[in-house]
Order: sequence, then structure tokens, then C-alpha cells
Amino acid sequence: GANFVVLIPHWGLEYQRAPNDEQKMWAKFALEAGADAIVGSHPHVLQPIERVPFVRGGDSMQGVVAWSLGNFVSNQRDRYRDGSAVLILSLKISNVTNKPEAVEITYVPTWVYVSEKPSKAWYILPADEYLRDSTFVKGSGRETMRRSLEDTRKILENEVHGVTELLMED
Repeated sequence: GANFVVLIPHWGLEYQRAPNDEQKMWAKFALEAGADAIVGSHPHVLQPIERVPFVRGGDSMQGVVAWSLGNFVSNQRDRYRDGSAVLILSLKISNVTNKPEAVEITYVPTWVYVSEKPSKAWYILPADEYLRDSTFVKGSGRETMRRSLEDTRKILENEVHGVTELLMED
């Protein structure tokens, strides 16, 4: 009797920035079997967020698949592995079709900052907000965070699928 089913699989190949054929096959299977959205993990890098068409019970539908949201908390400092995204997914039952549908798909790009002093600590920062505030992350860390934000925007911004960035207020 659930209104929405969200599947959270551990799938994909580590460090690959696009879903592979096996992920696509399992996503189609899960959507057809009853999942409305899929939020993947495991590759340690961001992969796209898409609306994926499928057929369930003879009805054409669309599910949302976030193939991988990257590394939320990690000590991996290489490019593409030091960032992530927080997914905000708004679902509703359509008044027209009486089927689940994604109303809004937004994300907040994050970057993992590792401080050395006074002791090592990990901070999950909303990247856009902290790039506008130069008091916390300084020096080469700012450039690395900027590059991570650009990489995130490049892979996640998708007007075709209605995926947009949620900008944090000052």
C-alpha cells in the first residue's frame, strides 16, 4: 500500500561517471516491477540523474534514476571523488493519471573539505555557498572545490529531464 517506492541499490563500477549496461538493465527491471525512483550508490563518483521511461501494467510511465550521488563523506581526494550531491526529489500522485510522478528534481552540490588543524575533521559543504564565502576554505582548496562544483554541474544539469540545482541563500 505504499504511495511511492524508492529503491537504493549498491551498483555500478567504481569511478565510472556514467551508468553501465547492467545498471540500466536493473533500473528498467526495478521500475517495471514497482519502483518509482532509484537512488544509486557505489561508484564513488557522480553519475547523471534522469527521468527514465518504462511500461508498467500496460501504462507508459517515467521514473527517476539518480545513477550515483558520489561520495558524501570520504577521504578520497582525487578529482570526481571529492564531491557529491544531495538529491531533493518531490513526488506526487497525478490528478490526471492517478500514477506516481516526479514533480521536481533538484540537487545541492557538495564538496568534502578535510581540515588538518586543530585536528583532522571532515566537513560536507554546499559547494556554491562556500565558494561565495572565502573565510572557511582557503588557498588551493578553493580551486579544488570550484573545479568539483563545475564537474558536478556539468554531469547533473539536465534541462531535458528537468534536473536543476537548488542554490543556497546567503
